[in-house]
Amino acid sequence: LEALLTTDLEPIIIIDTNHQIQVFNPAAELVFNTKQQDAFGKAFDTIIDSDILRDMMFTSKHSLNDLEFLAPDGRTFSPHVTEVHNSDGILTGWLMVLRDVTRFKRLSENMSDFLHTVSHDIRSPMTAAKGFVDMLTMVGPANEKQEQFIGKILMSITDMTNLVEKVLDAGRLDPDMPVYEIKRETSDPTAIVTKVVSTLSNTAEQKEIKLDAKVADNVPIMNLDEMMIERALLNLVENAIKYTPEGGEVLAECKIDGRDLIFAVHDNGLGIAPEEQSRLFERGERIRRQEHKSIRGSGLGLFSVANVARKHGGDAWVESELDKGS
Repeated sequence: LEALLTTDLEPIIIIDTNHQIQVFNPAAELVFNTKQQDAFGKAFDTIIDSDILRDMMFTSKHSLNDLEFLAPDGRTFSPHVTEVHNSDGILTGWLMVLRDVTRFKRLSENMSDFLHTVSHDIRSPMTAAKGFVDMLTMVGPANEKQEQFIGKILMSITDMTNLVEKVLDAGRLDPDMPVYEIKRETSDPTAIVTKVVSTLSNTAEQKEIKLDAKVADNVPIMNLDEMMIERALLNLVENAIKYTPEGGEVLAECKIDGRDLIFAVHDNGLGIAPEEQSRLFERGERIRRQEHKSIRGSGLGLFSVANVARKHGGDAWVESELDKGS
């Protein structure tokens, strides 16, 4: 035990039921700048100057995965607490292990910076390319074949721009890379639904899909991250239009159910098999069906939708039946 404690690079502290320190390994000495002999037998809160660590030891007595402790030397640790029992099963104290997650924290931040840079650097030339394509017809009339090519180029530019946005959102909202904090502001859910439906009305019209909005009268003004809620709803309506055959119907709805605000998107499209519904909101997941071959997608949209909901303390789910809609 002594050899393990001495060679372990992670700080380890054990306290008894009187909250007095019984084990304080060399790694803990370095982090808290206190010698083992000075810590042994002392009350935990007199040696450890951290509200987070004290709360874990004295209050919750269990590990919370999203808790972080920033050490004086700049390193970030993930604290974990477990109970210690003797051979008779009697509680004798608590064991705290601080796992060094500094490297992963930096990787997460670097990935976020990378995604932001790539997004910005790709978006600018895409915007420029779209501008020049739009101006092609200004320098002279285009024949029917050229018009088709221009349409395909514009569609590809739009797809590329959407993919960049989805990759950026997926990176920021990934629960394993907690780099995005929601920015709540006074928002009108009715206005969000109306705006999304208005934005996608042309897309729906091109597929001869009837797109409507329905908002309950009792939906109040709320504190939401309006931009992210709007993008999530845009994803859902866009998907419904994509996977609904021509002549179908899509409804974007907003209502209150008890204490919950619910955004729901209904369609009468192809539907989703029960075995595929459970993984629908996972990163990179797409439903593989013959009818979907010509439909483009990244598998990131619904992953972001679910994480936007969870950031707001909610969730996302699907109710669907094959060939009857979702």
